[in-house]
Amino acid sequence: MKRLMNVIRKGTLSTLDEQIQDTTTQEDDKATQIQSEFEAKLAARKIFQNVAETGSRDTYIEDFMPAIYVFVMHPFDFGDRCEIDGVQLVVEEMNILTTVFLRFDNQKIVYPNSLLLTKAIANYYCSPDMQDTIEFFVHIATPPEKITALKQRILRGLDIEYRLYPLNIKIKSIPPTTTPITSGRSPSSWNQNQNA
Repeated sequence: MKRLMNVIRKGTLSTLDEQIQDTTTQEDDKATQIQSEFEAKLAARKIFQNVAETGSRDTYIEDFMPAIYVFVMHPFDFGDRCEIDGVQLVVEEMNILTTVFLRFDNQKIVYPNSLLLTKAIANYYCSPDMQDTIEFFVHIATPPEKITALKQRILRGLDIEYRLYPLNIKIKSIPPTTTPITSGRSPSSWNQNQNA
């Protein structure tokens, strides 16, 4: 705390992440910076005046933690697609005490940030690339033309374009057959494993 007060007394802290557009004078630049302890207290008072109960001198931890959760821990941002309690929602508005979400049917849902603090939130925009997997069992003797036709029918059925969503085919396993695998390229250990 002592270090923070020294920074406030001897330096300047910007209150904005970006410069305000169309600022041309030095006076306008000073309006966006905290230059004294008094200005820091004034800014904090303006930010949290509606958080504390009317007439109280202190902000309770129950009032302060939701704001810290949303704005410091930052589990989501405006426009992110999240999943809360199994329902996909889009973040529409973030406030100190509440967050407004938009459901798939355009219904607005307001969650208190104190409730969001206790829920598991899946944020799809912060997640790495995701994929779906569908397993097909195709006989090894199936001709390539039938496999190509199957691919086209799947893409037509899903109504997606092949260039947008690449289709990867991976052979996970070959079921045991009555005839051993014989090939000039396969190692001899394959035939031994097949008979085991």
